[in-house]
Amino acid sequence: MRVAIHSRDFHSKSTRFIEKVIGLLQSSNAEAIISDKIRTHLDKGFKSFDHKSGLKNADYFISMGGDGTLLESVTYVGKHEIPTLGINTGRLGFLATVSREETERALKLMCQGKLKTDKRTLLQLTSDPKLFDGVSYALNDFTIMKKDSSSMITVH
Repeated sequence: MRVAIHSRDFHSKSTRFIEKVIGLLQSSNAEAIISDKIRTHLDKGFKSFDHKSGLKNADYFISMGGDGTLLESVTYVGKHEIPTLGINTGRLGFLATVSREETERALKLMCQGKLKTDKRTLLQLTSDPKLFDGVSYALNDFTIMKKDSSSMITVH
Protein backbone atom coordinates (compact mmCIF):
# COMPACT_ATOMS: atom_id res chain seq x y z
CA MET A 1 0.00 0.00 0.00
CA ARG A 2 1.24 3.49 -0.90
CA VAL A 3 0.14 6.45 1.21
CA ALA A 4 0.76 10.05 0.20
CA ILE A 5 1.14 12.55 3.06
CA HIS A 6 0.76 16.32 2.94
CA SER A 7 1.07 19.04 5.58
CA ARG A 8 1.82 22.73 5.49
CA ASP A 9 2.22 23.50 9.21
CA PHE A 10 5.76 23.01 10.43
CA HIS A 11 7.29 23.36 13.85
CA SER A 12 9.12 20.83 15.98
CA LYS A 13 5.92 19.32 17.40
CA SER A 14 4.32 18.81 13.96
CA THR A 15 7.51 17.36 12.48
CA ARG A 16 7.64 14.77 15.28
CA PHE A 17 3.97 13.95 14.66
CA ILE A 18 4.59 13.49 10.92
CA GLU A 19 7.51 11.18 11.72
CA LYS A 20 5.24 9.21 14.09
CA VAL A 21 2.59 8.81 11.36
CA ILE A 22 5.23 7.65 8.86
CA GLY A 23 6.54 5.15 11.44
CA LEU A 24 3.03 3.79 12.04
CA LEU A 25 2.52 3.37 8.29
CA GLN A 26 5.87 1.63 7.87
CA SER A 27 5.09 -0.75 10.74
CA SER A 28 1.99 -1.76 8.74
CA ASN A 29 4.14 -2.34 5.64
CA ALA A 30 2.81 0.78 3.91
CA GLU A 31 5.07 3.00 1.82
CA ALA A 32 4.96 6.72 2.69
CA ILE A 33 5.28 9.30 -0.08
CA ILE A 34 5.63 12.89 1.14
CA SER A 35 4.62 16.18 -0.43
CA ASP A 36 7.21 18.68 -1.58
CA LYS A 37 6.26 20.92 1.37
CA ILE A 38 7.13 18.17 3.85
CA ARG A 39 10.34 17.31 1.99
CA THR A 40 11.82 20.71 2.84
CA HIS A 41 11.44 19.88 6.55
CA LEU A 42 11.77 16.11 6.58
CA ASP A 43 14.05 14.82 3.85
CA LYS A 44 15.09 11.33 4.80
CA GLY A 45 15.17 9.66 1.41
CA PHE A 46 11.42 9.39 1.00
CA LYS A 47 9.83 9.53 -2.41
CA SER A 48 8.01 12.79 -2.86
CA PHE A 49 5.38 14.41 -5.05
CA ASP A 50 4.40 17.90 -6.12
CA HIS A 51 1.76 19.38 -8.39
CA LYS A 52 3.81 18.68 -11.50
CA SER A 53 4.83 15.08 -10.73
CA GLY A 54 1.39 14.24 -9.40
CA LEU A 55 0.27 11.26 -7.40
CA LYS A 56 0.80 8.08 -9.29
CA ASN A 57 -0.38 4.83 -7.71
CA ALA A 58 -1.19 6.22 -4.25
CA ASP A 59 -3.85 4.17 -2.47
CA TYR A 60 -4.60 6.77 0.21
CA PHE A 61 -3.84 10.42 0.88
CA ILE A 62 -3.32 11.83 4.38
CA SER A 63 -3.82 15.53 4.99
CA MET A 64 -2.26 16.66 8.27
CA GLY A 65 -3.34 20.08 9.50
CA GLY A 66 -6.67 21.84 9.53
CA ASP A 67 -9.45 22.32 7.05
CA GLY A 68 -7.30 24.69 4.97
CA THR A 69 -4.66 21.98 4.56
CA LEU A 70 -7.35 19.49 3.55
CA LEU A 71 -8.70 21.92 0.95
CA GLU A 72 -5.15 22.43 -0.37
CA SER A 73 -4.75 18.64 -0.49
CA VAL A 74 -7.51 18.48 -3.09
CA THR A 75 -5.17 20.28 -5.51
CA TYR A 76 -2.75 17.34 -5.20
CA VAL A 77 -5.40 14.61 -5.36
CA GLY A 78 -7.19 16.22 -8.32
CA LYS A 79 -8.70 13.79 -10.76
CA HIS A 80 -7.11 10.71 -9.16
CA GLU A 81 -10.00 10.30 -6.68
CA ILE A 82 -7.72 8.99 -3.94
CA PRO A 83 -9.47 8.44 -0.57
CA THR A 84 -8.26 11.20 1.75
CA LEU A 85 -7.92 11.03 5.52
CA GLY A 86 -7.93 14.42 7.24
CA ILE A 87 -5.98 14.44 10.50
CA ASN A 88 -6.78 17.61 12.41
CA THR A 89 -3.69 19.01 14.11
CA GLY A 90 -5.28 22.43 14.67
CA ARG A 91 -8.03 23.70 16.90
CA LEU A 92 -11.21 23.13 14.95
CA GLY A 93 -11.91 20.81 12.06
CA PHE A 94 -15.08 20.41 10.07
CA LEU A 95 -13.42 18.57 7.18
CA ALA A 96 -10.31 17.17 8.88
CA THR A 97 -12.15 15.15 11.51
CA VAL A 98 -9.58 12.67 12.88
CA SER A 99 -7.84 14.08 15.97
CA ARG A 100 -4.22 13.46 16.96
CA GLU A 101 -5.46 11.07 19.62
CA GLU A 102 -7.48 9.04 17.09
CA THR A 103 -4.70 8.88 14.50
CA GLU A 104 -3.23 5.50 15.40
CA ARG A 105 -6.65 3.81 15.33
CA ALA A 106 -7.61 5.49 12.04
CA LEU A 107 -4.32 4.46 10.39
CA LYS A 108 -4.79 0.87 11.58
CA LEU A 109 -8.29 0.78 10.06
CA MET A 110 -6.98 2.36 6.86
CA CYS A 111 -4.20 -0.20 6.50
CA GLN A 112 -6.71 -3.01 7.11
CA GLY A 113 -9.04 -1.60 4.44
CA LYS A 114 -11.75 -1.00 7.04
CA LEU A 115 -11.84 2.80 7.05
CA LYS A 116 -15.29 4.15 6.16
CA THR A 117 -15.27 6.73 3.37
CA ASP A 118 -17.68 9.53 2.47
CA LYS A 119 -18.16 10.60 -1.14
CA ARG A 120 -17.52 14.28 -1.86
CA THR A 121 -18.00 16.27 -5.01
CA LEU A 122 -14.78 17.53 -6.54
CA LEU A 123 -14.92 20.70 -8.61
CA GLN A 124 -12.65 21.48 -11.53
CA LEU A 125 -12.36 24.84 -13.23
CA THR A 126 -11.46 24.94 -16.91
CA SER A 127 -10.66 28.23 -18.56
CA ASP A 128 -9.20 29.78 -21.64
CA PRO A 129 -6.49 30.93 -21.19
CA LYS A 130 -5.20 28.15 -18.94
CA LEU A 131 -5.12 29.44 -15.39
CA PHE A 132 -3.85 28.01 -12.10
CA ASP A 133 -0.88 26.21 -13.64
CA GLY A 134 -2.79 22.92 -13.85
CA VAL A 135 -4.01 23.11 -10.24
CA SER A 136 -7.67 23.76 -10.97
CA TYR A 137 -9.46 21.58 -8.41
CA ALA A 138 -11.52 22.55 -5.37
CA LEU A 139 -13.70 20.81 -2.81
CA ASN A 140 -16.18 23.41 -1.62
CA ASP A 141 -16.31 26.27 -4.06
CA PHE A 142 -14.61 28.57 -6.50
CA THR A 143 -14.91 32.32 -6.27
CA ILE A 144 -15.10 34.22 -9.53
CA MET A 145 -14.24 37.87 -9.12
CA LYS A 146 -14.07 40.68 -11.58
CA LYS A 147 -10.88 42.72 -11.49
CA ASP A 148 -10.63 46.47 -12.06
CA SER A 149 -11.90 46.34 -15.64
CA SER A 150 -15.29 47.62 -16.65
CA SER A 151 -15.99 44.78 -19.09
CA MET A 152 -18.53 42.05 -18.44
CA ILE A 153 -17.57 38.44 -17.72
CA THR A 154 -19.38 35.37 -18.97
CA VAL A 155 -19.62 32.22 -16.89
CA HIS A 156 -20.84 28.95 -18.45
